[in-house]
Amino acid sequence: MKGLDSLNKKYLYLLAAAHLSNDINTGSLPALLPFFVSFYGMDYTAIAGLMFASSFLSSIIQPLFGYLADKGSRQWFMAVGVFFAGTSLALTGFFSDYWLIFTAVTVMGIATSIFHPEAARCVNGVSQGARGKGMSIFSVGGNGGFGFGPLLAVFLVTTFGMHGLAFYGITVICMSILLLIAAPHLRRAIERNKRAVAAKSDAGTAADRPAATNDWHAFGRLFLVILFRSTVFTGLSSFLPLFCIQALGTSE
Repeated sequence: MKGLDSLNKKYLYLLAAAHLSNDINTGSLPALLPFFVSFYGMDYTAIAGLMFASSFLSSIIQPLFGYLADKGSRQWFMAVGVFFAGTSLALTGFFSDYWLIFTAVTVMGIATSIFHPEAARCVNGVSQGARGKGMSIFSVGGNGGFGFGPLLAVFLVTTFGMHGLAFYGITVICMSILLLIAAPHLRRAIERNKRAVAAKSDAGTAADRPAATNDWHAFGRLFLVILFRSTVFTGLSSFLPLFCIQALGTSE
């Protein structure tokens, strides 16, 4: 891959795998909603509450973790986020009380928000010279999690029952340990890339660059696009499976 040496590629693939391990939990939740209805007797209001729990608080708190990621290197955020995202979803297979499930789903959403800002910062750090390609590979991991998650969730529940969700906890423990082991090496790789970029930029070139400014107008437009896109996506992924099962008579 042009602009990335073999070592940076390895770190980038690790981050993409961690992204998959993190987002597969969020991607699995909509497919689990029909089982929550059939196993736990939840109604549509309760289901909407779970989707609210998984997304709203995490969306509010994520800028805080983004701020912390900008302030310094905190690679352990990624391990913590992946760990609690998976173990929280796994616990929903062992709880029958709605509010315990609601709490577990809330923790899952918050854990997901812990992972993303630091992971994106690390991807940027190891993708010097090929940031577009680096972020694309990282995104493949997240999209893979959303795509593969429903298939995995249905397989686990139909094969092993709700206790089969323990699989999510087992896999994220392995990924979290791997991220913790790789964190010091990843930090050194990012610092090495920063020094290499700084060495290529002489003082005259830096002085000629215009000062960076925030384009809040463009940011506001992008914010609205993402807001409406996320609203439609969450609504369809939450209630379309229930409609197909309860109104059209399809199986879980």
